[in-house]
Amino acid sequence: MWSCWTSISPGTDGFETVGAIRKAWPSGERPRIIALSADDDAQVKQRCLEAGMDGFLCKPFDLHALSAVLEQTHGSAFQVDTR
Repeated sequence: MWSCWTSISPGTDGFETVGAIRKAWPSGERPRIIALSADDDAQVKQRCLEAGMDGFLCKPFDLHALSAVLEQTHGSAFQVDTR
């Protein structure tokens, strides 16, 4: 995800990009943004959420963690079969 941000908007970080996305789309139409980080520090997660990201996922992650963050950000309409 980070490389996606830098290729779309060179010279900006993920926090700046999230702000730009929030400004560009009306709240009901904007994409959900899930931070993906190798840093599991609580302060990093809090900074991501305060910046406007909808969820946070720490690498490495398993299917259960992915399922939980997708359900959190998309509601019950998105369910992953974790069997």
